[in-house]
Amino acid sequence: MSRNNRREGEGPIRLWVGTEVSFPDGRRREDLRPVTFTGQRLAEVQRGSTETLYRTADGRLVVYIHQWSPWGGEPDIRRLVAVTEEDLGPTGRYRFLGREARLHPDLTVDEAISIIPE
Repeated sequence: MSRNNRREGEGPIRLWVGTEVSFPDGRRREDLRPVTFTGQRLAEVQRGSTETLYRTADGRLVVYIHQWSPWGGEPDIRRLVAVTEEDLGPTGRYRFLGREARLHPDLTVDEAISIIPE
């Protein structure tokens, strides 16, 4: 897992969502659309895809996911997902981003036990 927890100041952010396909013969097909918002980049992790956590100017938390395929002809998918603090918590779906963004204090004993059961 690659990590990048560098925080940036609030400002304009432009991302692309949709699909993009590169074929072995060099052709490309894309259906990408821009998304622009004001916010702050909080953290990024790479675990077979790149997930980047942002806080928007109005306080919402969103994750930008770029799932790429190493195989020609299969789509790379870029999407934006709204998440909650619970999603970023120690047992949440995006816990690695929450940890990298340092959004939560140390685990409680119960949380630590529930993460890796016997």
